[in-house]
Amino acid sequence: DEVRVVSMGRPNAQGKIPFSVELCGGTHVSQTGEIGLFRLLSDSAVSAGVRRIEGVAGATALAHLTQAEGRLASVAQALKTTPAEVDTRV
Repeated sequence: DEVRVVSMGRPNAQGKIPFSVELCGGTHVSQTGEIGLFRLLSDSAVSAGVRRIEGVAGATALAHLTQAEGRLASVAQALKTTPAEVDTRV
């Protein structure tokens, strides 16, 4: 789903970029802690000064990380090493 983005703080010296740009969890939940785990999937430039991020949250984020751990464990087993040493072995 699309979420609202909130800009906070004063613009920089050039007057173009706010101090902070945040995803707004308050519109969809009563507390941002309800969102739980957030996993960033992609980050790309849309236009000058504008970025697009895509991610998953909550149970979907946990399932995504569990699948990634499973893939890493399979690769580690095939390389006869531990998940922590996969990059060195490769």
